[in-house]
Amino acid sequence: MTTVFLVTNFEYLSTMKTIFLILICSLFSCVSYSQDTQTPISDTETELYFSDALIYEYQNAEGKKGEFWIYVNPETGRMLFTKQSWNTENEITDEMTDFIVANPDGSYFQFYQDAEDKKEAKKVIRHQLEIFKNKSQNKTPFLKNEDIEIKNLNHKDSFSTLEATGYTYNYLKMEGKEEFYISTVNFNTHLLYAFSKLNIEAKLPIYFDYSNLVTNNQLVVQSKSSSFGLDENSTQKNYQTSFRLVSFEPTMYYVSYKDYSYYEQEGEKWIKKVIPITIK
Repeated sequence: MTTVFLVTNFEYLSTMKTIFLILICSLFSCVSYSQDTQTPISDTETELYFSDALIYEYQNAEGKKGEFWIYVNPETGRMLFTKQSWNTENEITDEMTDFIVANPDGSYFQFYQDAEDKKEAKKVIRHQLEIFKNKSQNKTPFLKNEDIEIKNLNHKDSFSTLEATGYTYNYLKMEGKEEFYISTVNFNTHLLYAFSKLNIEAKLPIYFDYSNLVTNNQLVVQSKSSSFGLDENSTQKNYQTSFRLVSFEPTMYYVSYKDYSYYEQEGEKWIKKVIPITIK
């Protein structure tokens, strides 16, 4: 009986020791996790942080399908375009550009590879769009346009985490129409729409400029359009395109601009300077 009693107590002590260790490990695990959640998530002196990702699926006029990604940070007002934005499975429009950062003032910083410069291959060029200097523009939904007629579909739908309202407009001076849904968001959507205005090789896989149609806090989350035009044989053809937002979710995405060189022209000389991206 004594032997059995000793074994039983040994097993009991072993069990209690195991439980104690589990509790201690769990406690330290919780403390570690708590510290991680308190770590500030923001830009640094060498990296830019983006908190949300937009993922669109599309079908172009040739019937090719794919998706493209856009990153945003409502806190800083910036938007990020990467190779996931323009180099799709259907078409590669720019291999030398690494990423493009859009700022609320309408400045787009293009970070690219200069194949001809062996010493400083990584460079930055700044593009400035004048349309963002007009502070009062695009405050009214559906700016007046004599070429189109807009009607409310009186229908709402959900796209990822966003609720959107449907509209349709007809082209009055040509054959064609578009049905689209818009949602209100907390970032400047015109940085996305104006991307197509940049004189660069990197292009989104579909037409995506609604800057003259909606306000700068309205995001077009779905579109189905049809228009008539002439193909390569001068035959009239009905071109149909579509896109849909399939995901708008939180993320933790950083891009480093540490090794890129930035120059500004002063007179006849190019002077190397710090990249003028304000850290908030």
